[in-house]
Amino acid sequence: MMKSLLHVESPNDLDKKIYGKEHLKKILQKHFGYSDFRGKQLEAIQAILS
Repeated sequence: MMKSLLHVESPNDLDKKIYGKEHLKKILQKHFGYSDFRGKQLEAIQAILS
């Protein structure tokens, strides 16, 4: 099964978009097939994106 490429946005796009938990969970499900994050994965991703 071939997965779609993960779109990486430019820093300007990131400034305009807030990555909330539900949005990040949709990305996780779409690209990796998991329904939820484990442990502190969500907090780590949000810290990286901020």
